[in-house]
Amino acid sequence: MTTDRKAVAEVGVSKRGATPTSKARELEALLTAHSGERHAIVMQDYPDPDAISSALAHKMIAARFNIECDIVYEGRISHQENLALVQLAEIELVRHNGDDLKEYDGTVFVDSQGTTSALTDKFAAAGVPALVVVDHHERQDRVSAEFEDIRKIGATATIYTEYIQEGLLELNKSDIHHVRLATALMHGLRSETSSLIRAREEEMEAATFLTRFVDHSMLEDILSVKRSKHVLDVINQALANREIKDNYSISGIGYLRSEDRDAIPQAADF
Repeated sequence: MTTDRKAVAEVGVSKRGATPTSKARELEALLTAHSGERHAIVMQDYPDPDAISSALAHKMIAARFNIECDIVYEGRISHQENLALVQLAEIELVRHNGDDLKEYDGTVFVDSQGTTSALTDKFAAAGVPALVVVDHHERQDRVSAEFEDIRKIGATATIYTEYIQEGLLELNKSDIHHVRLATALMHGLRSETSSLIRAREEEMEAATFLTRFVDHSMLEDILSVKRSKHVLDVINQALANREIKDNYSISGIGYLRSEDRDAIPQAADF
């Protein structure tokens, strides 16, 4: 097993120009080498739809290799759409306080490179190795993993959709779990690209693939969830305090409780 892991680690640091197909095969090799283990899929403290859907995709792919995964985070989920996504798609998340981390054999970072999670240092202190990093942001060199797929692309959900297209998971329209996954990934794509307005070719191809499996009624329910009164108050305050400087709109909303931080992007989107 040690020899296999070393080989996988060497494959996993291939050139950043590797094709999606080769990356899917590299991830497949890593998951095969770690079969039978238990992994923690680490999201940012305040996960968004891209992170949540990508984490679910990884969990379902890993299950094919007899790997048990928990999707963990330390902060809160307060954005109404995020709550609706988790509830309607019945996604099991674990809000972890950092205790008993040694029960895991490795960590997987999705839509993050460890810089936005308080659990990163706690896992490192517990001696739990980082196995996978999949992210669409600039390289941050915070976590070094056996397998890394870090690309300048519209969404991490795009990368996981490519993995699925390359055969790491075969979606079935009659499988409710697959339908929920496709719906979550579509929401992740939509949220990261301003409803596909800023989508690149890769996102459009991913969305085209997913649409045949998506529960459009569920997606509509997620997107039509009502904002709370507090969020509306923050939006109102942001509009009242707004100043225009050149091509920028700037506003201050004062102090917010940590559990209300999701009101900030909602005010910005508005």
